[in-house]
Amino acid sequence: MKKFIFEIFSIFIFFIVFSCSDSKTAIIVTQADNSLRNQMAHLDNNILWTQNLDNILKEEENAEENYEDSEEFKRLLPHEQREYIRKKEEEKEKNKRKIPEGLQEVAFHERLFYPKNHPPMEPLYPEIIDFGSLDLSLLAPEVKVVIDKFIQGMNEEKLEIDCISPETRFLEPIFLEDFSSIQNIDSYIIGKPIIIQNEYLNEYQVPVRMKCENGYYDSLFFLVNLQDSFFIEQVNYGSFISE
Repeated sequence: MKKFIFEIFSIFIFFIVFSCSDSKTAIIVTQADNSLRNQMAHLDNNILWTQNLDNILKEEENAEENYEDSEEFKRLLPHEQREYIRKKEEEKEKNKRKIPEGLQEVAFHERLFYPKNHPPMEPLYPEIIDFGSLDLSLLAPEVKVVIDKFIQGMNEEKLEIDCISPETRFLEPIFLEDFSSIQNIDSYIIGKPIIIQNEYLNEYQVPVRMKCENGYYDSLFFLVNLQDSFFIEQVNYGSFISE
């Protein structure tokens, strides 16, 4: 009798363990089906990827070069061949990006943002990371003259008073105190200005990166336009950044 009871008990325990094992396995499978990896794989399989742009552009370029070596091109009359080459060179020149006057030359990589046969509708300007765009198309030339004269005076710890707005010239001691804490400026870069014009204000906010021997300061010049002349109202200096 005891043996019979023991066998029945063993079968019951085995049934419980087997059932728990099956249940646990089912839970794991369910979790795997909903895992982040499976969800990403599902999304990836349903994304319609475009063709590789570099390959398309390379094929277009090779097709142009191969055409001039083709029998079809050779069958053209000499003046037709010359006309084809002339138009191709004109198209290249038209699509060539030019840097506006007043900007430092910056190396552009061909087709960095646009296919060669679809140039941008508006001028393309370079940008500096953590500083901003170098688009100076809205900057009046007089503003650069004022900033240049101010920085030259700053290197000599001498305030060029005629660069300062008549309404804020009483801040001369503060300007001179700032000069004493700034290293000698070797060069500077002007960024895209913010222009605020309304019935009460005609102000330029001009970011300027002032470069020193071992780093730079990012500053913001506030200028006002008074009777077609520009004056500095204040300058906000950032911390020195080592390079």
